[in-house]
Amino acid sequence: SLNPRVFGNRRVLDRAAEFLGKAGCSVQILIERSDDVDWEDHPFVQKFKSSSDLEVRTLQPDQIENLPFHFIVADSDSYRFEKDKGTSQAIGAFGDSEGGARLKGIFSELWQEAEKKTLQ
Repeated sequence: SLNPRVFGNRRVLDRAAEFLGKAGCSVQILIERSDDVDWEDHPFVQKFKSSSDLEVRTLQPDQIENLPFHFIVADSDSYRFEKDKGTSQAIGAFGDSEGGARLKGIFSELWQEAEKKTLQ
């Protein structure tokens, strides 16, 4: 989920603004269900919705059923991985290019089939 307690945190918003302010930097967010996010009141969405460097997509129902885990991947070598998406137990890794590349590949496959969310 795009938890507003995490992604609405002032420090996260500031770092995201700094990151998105750099040339060539972008954020792609893939969520399970669009209904899980209050799009009109979410701090991250409201701050960056007009940025051309932010794109959000929603998984298709069959993708959700076939995906037992959650993950975040950054820079192809850093990630947070929850083996069971029903819990918040996770491992985090920095500088793991093999694991990061594997998750980036999964993300790319899911991204291709996911539905684009128009942010307003």
